[in-house]
Amino acid sequence: HAAIAQLLEKRFEPDDIHMANLLAHHWQQAENAGRAVHYLGLAGEVAFANYANSEAVNFLSQALALDARQGFICRTEQRAAWELILGQASVLWTRYEDGRLHLEEGLRLLGQPIPAGDSQSRTLFQVLRAFMQQNRNRLRPDKIQKTDDEVERKSLIAASQASSRLVEVFYHAGEPLKATYLAFHALNMAEKAGDSPELAEAYAPMGSFYSFMQLHRVARRYFARALTLARQLRQSSALAYCLVVVITYESGLGHWAQARMLARRLDRLSQQSQISRRRLDAAQLASLLYCLQHMSAACLLKGDQIVTRAQRLDDRRFEGYGHFALAYGHFLEGDLAKCALALAALEPLLPGGQEAVLDTHLAHNGFGLKTLCELRQGNLTQARKAAAEAERYQGGAYQVSYYTLPGYVGPVELFLTLWQGGRGDVAELKRQAQKALQALRFYALTFPIGRPAFNLYQGWYHQLCGNQNRATRHWQRGLKQAEALKMPYEAAFIRELWGGSLGRGSATGRSYLLEAASAYKELGVWYELKRVQLRLKDGATG
Repeated sequence: HAAIAQLLEKRFEPDDIHMANLLAHHWQQAENAGRAVHYLGLAGEVAFANYANSEAVNFLSQALALDARQGFICRTEQRAAWELILGQASVLWTRYEDGRLHLEEGLRLLGQPIPAGDSQSRTLFQVLRAFMQQNRNRLRPDKIQKTDDEVERKSLIAASQASSRLVEVFYHAGEPLKATYLAFHALNMAEKAGDSPELAEAYAPMGSFYSFMQLHRVARRYFARALTLARQLRQSSALAYCLVVVITYESGLGHWAQARMLARRLDRLSQQSQISRRRLDAAQLASLLYCLQHMSAACLLKGDQIVTRAQRLDDRRFEGYGHFALAYGHFLEGDLAKCALALAALEPLLPGGQEAVLDTHLAHNGFGLKTLCELRQGNLTQARKAAAEAERYQGGAYQVSYYTLPGYVGPVELFLTLWQGGRGDVAELKRQAQKALQALRFYALTFPIGRPAFNLYQGWYHQLCGNQNRATRHWQRGLKQAEALKMPYEAAFIRELWGGSLGRGSATGRSYLLEAASAYKELGVWYELKRVQLRLKDGATG
């Protein structure tokens, strides 16, 4: 084996992953652990550089495990580098728990450990301190203490990149304060190292943070810095990441055309650069846009694409988003049986499932949609259970995910529907509806796309309370918002509720119901169309 390995080394090219793996095998058989570790690590580095995240995880896991069995024969700096690459590859492969462990270990070995934040107050203090540092950097950029030492620069860049990946981990884990701290921390370190792809990536989440604070002018400045620097450096990976963040921002504002255009650009860039993870991001973001605009056929098409691509890459989290898009598309078309089947495929990936993935936003949406599907099928016990699960993932005043609107809508619609139908204790249903509406209100305060839905359901709530004037004011406001944001489903639903509330014989009410029916037919949402047709046929109120 040693002779074969020596012969192969003469023909070895540094970017040949398969040859590196073969050399590692022969050196292991020759009991030369040092050479085996070297080639396994090299194979992992090359795989990661070529966006082959699963292969990078495989090779680097073997390298580090073999190194540990040999009593840590590699230098600490080498182990730190491999732990960080392994962590990043795991995150990009959406193995978030593994990614976090490896990134934190890599930072510890690098001498840049993440400060402990074992309480909300401690984490908040860290956020404020990092926020103040970033404000000083913006007010006096000439005072940023940039390093001239190349070793320190590399260390800062590595730590910044690892922190940026941890932002993604904590964001999907439902820990927004930790994600916010790490976003500031990553940027403050990257600025000390000067221009780099990591600095471009660190600017982007800052735009998101300021947008959550409704400081959109500041947010756009950070997004512009991120995109400009990534383009100047001609760094496809950094540019793709920045586009992901900007698309989420534009989507939350309801800038649908801009978000779709950027998603297409991201898909082209990712395809040209062979960045498979970002192609999945592009498809996922596009599917969520279609869901939020109630475009059933597009949801189904994109859902199929995501499931196929994700299964090919063995990416369970993205597969979950594909199943969600399929379930939502079938739900919009009124095919509740197929919706239930798609939700059943999603269920093992949600918390409590056999193959659960770490993504609180996917869980929130999944349980929210399941609530509505079970409600429409008349399975009220299951609908209540799903609503209780969805409510576990509701954020408070600090909202960070624009695409969880279905997760908020599910419980609200359940409780108002049960209240209206007299199916339960009215006082308890009223209390539950108030709680769910408060959660939706927090969402709508951050994301404009939630405002039509909030006013729709708040108006319904007041109507059930017998306060028609307050209901009308909310519906008027919601209708104006829905039309401005080009959200025809919400506009139609408001017209349906408003028209139905005006009583038998009302010409205005009938006109609203006819407009709702026309909009539902154009959208292809047949369940709602049948519902409003029954109202028209019966001359029903309420």
